[in-house]
Amino acid sequence: MTSVCPRACALLLSLCAAVAQAEFRVDVSQGVEQGIPIALVAHSESERKLAEVMGADLARSGFFRVLSPETTSQATVNGEDLNWDAWDGNPAEYAVTAVVQQLTPGRLQLDLRLFDLLAGKAILARRLSAKPQHLRRLAHQAADALHEQVTGIPGAFDTRIAYVSQTRTSGRVHYRLYVADADGHGPVAILTSPRPLMSPVWSPDGRHLAYVSFEARRPQVFLQSLRDASRRALPGSGRASSAPAFSPDGRRLALAMAVDGDMEIFIYALDTGALSRFTHSPGIDTEPAWEADGQGLVFTSDRGGKPKLYRQSLRDPSARMLPVPGNYTTDAVVSADGRYLAFVQSTEEGGYGVALFEPESQGLFPLSSGTLDEAPSFAPNGFSLIYASTTRAGEQVLMLASHNGRIRQRLRLAHSDVREPAWSPYRR
Repeated sequence: MTSVCPRACALLLSLCAAVAQAEFRVDVSQGVEQGIPIALVAHSESERKLAEVMGADLARSGFFRVLSPETTSQATVNGEDLNWDAWDGNPAEYAVTAVVQQLTPGRLQLDLRLFDLLAGKAILARRLSAKPQHLRRLAHQAADALHEQVTGIPGAFDTRIAYVSQTRTSGRVHYRLYVADADGHGPVAILTSPRPLMSPVWSPDGRHLAYVSFEARRPQVFLQSLRDASRRALPGSGRASSAPAFSPDGRRLALAMAVDGDMEIFIYALDTGALSRFTHSPGIDTEPAWEADGQGLVFTSDRGGKPKLYRQSLRDPSARMLPVPGNYTTDAVVSADGRYLAFVQSTEEGGYGVALFEPESQGLFPLSSGTLDEAPSFAPNGFSLIYASTTRAGEQVLMLASHNGRIRQRLRLAHSDVREPAWSPYRR
């Protein structure tokens, strides 16, 4: 049996056997010198904390270069209006003021203003409020507003990520499924298991996660609510199952299931419980990803001898190989607008990296070239990705990359290895 991809290989070995029986640190490593120069003005301690989070968000997008606080001395009048004379000769193109006031003991108010220094006028005024303990989320919301005003693209900072960690305590291995803010802050474990957890994916409404658990000693797909932690296993007639993927409308779940020693893709209707087979081939078909319009799936198959990406319509059972360059392409995911396809490919150095493909232009943009990079997941705006990476030292870490390759960041968990990231939809 031909292996499909580094990530899928370990899972498929387990599948075949089954058929037979803390806190993050963010390191910006490249690219911030090329973005749009923007300055954040802060006076009070709460405003400085707010500006720190906002600045990190904007820099992470790959569109902005956040200037140091030294460029903003004597920048404002009354803390909010710009002292325009002080900005003569400043390299910034935009300036931001974010004035925080405590309305009541349990409520903060943020008055956000964005100034176009080249045009000499304010172009955004926004008022936001939140509880004091949600100051970071307030900063993410403000950064989203700034990002959209300047670039025309909605920001994705007020979103979340899910991922799996592996820790060893007293000789025992524990796997935990976490949900955290998009910048890795405030992780909360929603599930702990002595057996592997894999492939978390978000429902389009952000209320559920589907994932693979080996708790029954074979891989099985579970669906879990994030509101009350209730969970259920998806029926599969006793077959091993893996690689879940929600349809864009949230009504269906594509997944890979074992059939006579091979893997095929099935579609499960969440409202009726109907399970229908989607692929029919003698090889391994796995890692389904829905197209943006929900009318077809992209998946990995070795039916041609090597792991490649294929596309198949819901209406036409014939599959066609995608015109994606490379001899080894797997683990695809489609951006929400359908503009980009991210996937894993073999590199000239003998490793596996994440690449971005734009079907309309046929452009291919390598984003990484690590020893083993895998499991890419798009931000809901389609302009950032998160993926798992194994360093040359053997560490399991998460990486963030902007679509243009300007930014690559490492999110490092303090006490354990992390893998299997998934970016949430926008909060509703």
